[in-house]
Amino acid sequence: MTPHADPLDPQSAGPDLWGPDLSGPPSVVLFDLDGTLIDSGPIIMASMRHASVTVLGREPDEERVRAAIGGPGLIAQMREPLEKRLTDAGIADVDVTGRPKHIYSIYRKMVEKHLSFSQVLDIYGFRVIVKDVPSCYLALGALHSMYKPVPGKFKDYLAIPKANGYQSLHTTLIGPFGMPVEVQIRT
Repeated sequence: MTPHADPLDPQSAGPDLWGPDLSGPPSVVLFDLDGTLIDSGPIIMASMRHASVTVLGREPDEERVRAAIGGPGLIAQMREPLEKRLTDAGIADVDVTGRPKHIYSIYRKMVEKHLSFSQVLDIYGFRVIVKDVPSCYLALGALHSMYKPVPGKFKDYLAIPKANGYQSLHTTLIGPFGMPVEVQIRT
């Protein structure tokens, strides 16, 4: 928006106020709109995370709310101790990465599986890559000794691969501040 723009006049406002430019070719418009929606995701996600924490029927403590809303902080807070625990367990050449799940993926999962936001247990995901299959199981034991696993939320696609050949261990842990975190362990 220009410094002296009238906020009610679309001719004087920049794209900040009126959103993406929808006058271009359809492929460019969709690309711009997609980028705008993805960029808005963290704001929407923070609101949804805060709502899911306060739905528990009590006013949550400040640290729990900060952890639920601050995705990158939680990821950094978990990644380093995870790497240390895996290294201490004797697993060499381990790579741990983490990220918050994209808002659209969460929404799609909620719709497809008829879940509320508080029932989605993989808002945050970590991928642990090790050198061989025995190291995958060793990593699983080390992580389960570090954070409590969620009962019934473990899948062994190493022993029984998916039809498409996918092989990995999936587990959901209760991470810091009681936030559920999905971990995929693979070679």
